[in-house]
Amino acid sequence: MRFMHILGIAVVLVLVVIVGQGSLIGSITDPLRVLANSAQQFDFITRIIVFIFALAVAIVAGMAWDRTHNQKIAFVALAFGLMAFKWLLKVMDLFVSSGQFFPDHAENVIELVSLALIAYALFGMRLREGKEK
Repeated sequence: MRFMHILGIAVVLVLVVIVGQGSLIGSITDPLRVLANSAQQFDFITRIIVFIFALAVAIVAGMAWDRTHNQKIAFVALAFGLMAFKWLLKVMDLFVSSGQFFPDHAENVIELVSLALIAYALFGMRLREGKEK
């Protein structure tokens, strides 16, 4: 246990040194900048594809829930429905105000709720089922 504390402190110190050396951070993230600049060219089509994919998964999960009435599937369907809603807003954002209609903090809340729904479907239901047995 003592080793883990020392290792944690060492990692924090290394990160402080790296952050202090701005040029080192820049050289580490340079390949990511190339990828991000390339992806920016396809932003519009990517938003539409992700919206359609999230909507399709939500619909299929909703149909599966309608057949089985399994609560786990219902939470997954809700999560993907919420993701589809978020991506619909992101697509609309391009037309309404070119990036200012749907702020990042609102997007973060929707993502957090979506992830919480999926995590609950995967882990929370199992924990609840284990307590009932």
